[in-house]
Amino acid sequence: MMINVVPNPEEEPRRQICLDQVQLVRSRLLVSPNSVTDKEIFGCVDCLFHDVYSTTPFEEDYDQLIEALSFTRRPLEEVQSGELRRAWTNFLEDNGTCLGWPLHEGFVQWYGNAEMPLHEIAVLEHLLTMHRQGELAPGESDLEGWLLSLFRLCVRQNLAPRARHVAELIGDYHDDGFVSLSAYAEILAHQGTLRDRELGQVIEDSRIEAGNRLRSGCGALFQSLQETTKSLLIDAELWSNANLRDIESAAGPRRWVLAVEAEFNAKVFQPNRDNLEPALREGSPDRQMRKNQSCSIGQIDRLIKLSRQGNLLGATVRAVFDRLLGGHELQAGRDLDIPRILLDHRNQIAHVTERGPYTPALCTEFLRDVRESGWLFRFLKAIQLR
Repeated sequence: MMINVVPNPEEEPRRQICLDQVQLVRSRLLVSPNSVTDKEIFGCVDCLFHDVYSTTPFEEDYDQLIEALSFTRRPLEEVQSGELRRAWTNFLEDNGTCLGWPLHEGFVQWYGNAEMPLHEIAVLEHLLTMHRQGELAPGESDLEGWLLSLFRLCVRQNLAPRARHVAELIGDYHDDGFVSLSAYAEILAHQGTLRDRELGQVIEDSRIEAGNRLRSGCGALFQSLQETTKSLLIDAELWSNANLRDIESAAGPRRWVLAVEAEFNAKVFQPNRDNLEPALREGSPDRQMRKNQSCSIGQIDRLIKLSRQGNLLGATVRAVFDRLLGGHELQAGRDLDIPRILLDHRNQIAHVTERGPYTPALCTEFLRDVRESGWLFRFLKAIQLR
């Protein structure tokens, strides 16, 4: 992400004062590096950003300063995951320093470019803490990007427990509309690799077999699906295997539901969002969906029912459905209705702490009525464009 703040020409004197201050610190770093404190270095970075460059990624003029920070010189390889989460936060607090979002973004990029993944993780963790504590303005947060970067880095550094936790956070933020369905699908596709290596390899091999079964069994339909849907279907098929249901019973049903949502959003909701979102807001006109928020399975069910109404909202939805391969069947109330069991099980999975664990028996019931009955693939075919 490029962050650019246009400098004010009237502040040229401040710019020169900043450059003089930075040059003095640079000279001291060359002659007597131990005489320069981290707080002084932060002061130089801050004034370079606000009075000279106002952009990220950082210019080369930052390199000598950031390299001189004791945090940069500190090896983090032996730091425990819990300590790593607060390493940058503690460093800032120890130096009485409070940096704004653009500077943190710059540090993330700098450590990434310098191939210092653990330092990059530490700054990303701090950014997420700032977001959680409400210290970032609405327009300042690239939450999805930070979460994805943190997940990938944790996987790369073999920080499996933290990666699993971040994956769960991404799921929660997806449910709240902060993370797109395509980003969530990417995380789900990699979750199997976070288990122990032997099982992880078995899962990867089984995933390839699941993909081959779907391509063979669904033929042209599978090829017509968008990539996020394909990935979710392969994962759903994988986690529906009998030998994996006992490990994580909810994994298969969760992914089957998300696959339906992904395809509906790509083929129906997003291209017609200006018409369908107001229909979903009936009775709550001020309730806006977030930019990344997709149409949930419950909202899909509601749109199908709205299409059967004789009012203006019904006509709006019917006009969209008329362009679908199975649009008339959706409106007619035949066997394309969202199965009640699908909605019930989705709620069970989402509220497992309140309703108890999702069991292998529930998973088997779900698969019988949603996948093995053929409903799921009939529905996916119905929502393709004519």
